[in-house]
Amino acid sequence: DAHCDYTQSIPRFGNTIWNQCYLGVMRCNAMYASIERAPLTEEEKTPLLAECEILRAYYYYILTINFGDVPYYDFVVPAEDFDNQYKSRDPRTMVMTKAMEDLDYAVANVRANDGANYINKYVVAAFASRFMLFEGTWYNYHQNWYGSYSADAKKFLEASIRYAEIVMNSGKFAFDTDFRSLFGSVAQKGTETIMFRASL
Repeated sequence: DAHCDYTQSIPRFGNTIWNQCYLGVMRCNAMYASIERAPLTEEEKTPLLAECEILRAYYYYILTINFGDVPYYDFVVPAEDFDNQYKSRDPRTMVMTKAMEDLDYAVANVRANDGANYINKYVVAAFASRFMLFEGTWYNYHQNWYGSYSADAKKFLEASIRYAEIVMNSGKFAFDTDFRSLFGSVAQKGTETIMFRASL
């Protein structure tokens, strides 16, 4: 299964991937609205908003690879707004284009280095490249069923290349570590790892 590694990271708690992802989307949108209202400078707000956007893009990526077309929300839906709560699904092209816009903002505005064990520009770019690679490839191999998706495939695959080049051209990462050292240590070894979770 091409996406089993992503879905495993979504906590179930007896609920479905759909419920958990939309809970994540709701939290991202609520956090975004709260940050915009907070008494912070633009310099302080921007990287926080960018983190909300990469997480929202991640949840929509999980939703899209599991369900295809899904309702898209980039705002907090009021409890009394039944029209939006029960609206029809949006096309996956639109959903993932909006996710790509979130990724563009996140890559441009997340800090390049925010300390160990914390998201940074290169982590965002690496995940963004992976998301867009999947999406562009999906269009490329489903056009016989759903019509011509060549333009969409090109758009997302070019975005995947663009994000990957941010990581590659940074000069911060290289395949320079033997397998045993890389996977048999509780400390980060070499410069091969883009995102590392230190043992606490």
